[in-house]
Amino acid sequence: MDVLVDRDKLPRFLPILEQMYPGAEREHIALMHVSNLITGAPAKDDFHKVLQCQTTVALEHYGGMLSLVSDNFGFPAEGVCRNLFEIVVGTVYLAKNPQKLTDFLDYGKFLRYRQVRASKPVNPVFKQKQAAEIAQTDVEYTALQKRFKGTSWHKASVEVMTKDAGMTNLYDVYYRRASSVAHGDAFNIYHFTSKGWQIGIGWQKWDRAARTAMIFGYQLMVLLFERLNLELKLGYDHEIQILIDLMNQMTSKDIQENPP
Repeated sequence: MDVLVDRDKLPRFLPILEQMYPGAEREHIALMHVSNLITGAPAKDDFHKVLQCQTTVALEHYGGMLSLVSDNFGFPAEGVCRNLFEIVVGTVYLAKNPQKLTDFLDYGKFLRYRQVRASKPVNPVFKQKQAAEIAQTDVEYTALQKRFKGTSWHKASVEVMTKDAGMTNLYDVYYRRASSVAHGDAFNIYHFTSKGWQIGIGWQKWDRAARTAMIFGYQLMVLLFERLNLELKLGYDHEIQILIDLMNQMTSKDIQENPP
């Protein structure tokens, strides 16, 4: 595969990851190559453009997570990976349900209108701009309030969207765990040992979380690229298969080096 990646623009943390986890550079250069193909192609329509933008958002979160991994901040990395999970699930759900595009965009409007109305500017210039925008959007905001009352654009839970995306296993195995980390539950400091349950700081468990976040994050990005390639008929089957092979090798190697 001809790799479309400028090595001078590789993230600063990538050489560190390569030292920590040999093979990481090759895995991520391949991932960056496919991401450039998907986000760099001319958009066919607004639906395609939205999915490209959502992919860029996912990549931003993934890069931030890898930066944490390179410093061995395992739990924060898992927290960011949880955000990545929701972005990927939502984007795949949208890709499979193009009729939801208007709801997706209108919900973005709704959040903007609500934010403007909740702010309390002190500066007279900002106050004037706020009042003008509120007056200009008041009718639409009222309609969107009724439409999105107590719900979001997809009108589904993360679990339901995960099943729709064919990611149920990742939800049960990883998302629940990462959510516990993000919420600060007892999972973080309560450990099952040969002596029974123990309260304390499990540094080994925390360090392990960094590698876990990177592996699951990679799986999420590959899954996202695979589904977008399928739904948008992009024709990158060969490049996606290379990523799947690298992902499987990464997972197998980790299991061998860190058996349950």
